[in-house]
Amino acid sequence: MPVVFSSLCVLGKRIRLTARQWHSISNLKHPELSGKEVLVARAVVDADFVRRSRYAPAVYLYYLAYNEYWLCIICKHENGTGFILTAYLTDRIKEGDEVWTR
Repeated sequence: MPVVFSSLCVLGKRIRLTARQWHSISNLKHPELSGKEVLVARAVVDADFVRRSRYAPAVYLYYLAYNEYWLCIICKHENGTGFILTAYLTDRIKEGDEVWTR
């Protein structure tokens, strides 16, 4: 499966985004992110802070300030690597344990 990017995140995990998942995010779920794959990669590599999901311990939320919003990247970590489940712009930060901050 083609990969849009594979980068080392702030937590030291290799995170990948597949072309199929990016198409789903940028064309179907959150078209406001279309053309912003570089910004999504930056949010993983240079996040302002990262929280662990309260509901799924293997899921992490990477936040990066973007204009008056937060870009939130949801990643699942498995065996030292991870992959992006979704990404979106939000004005609200989800609850969760903060595991990393700038």
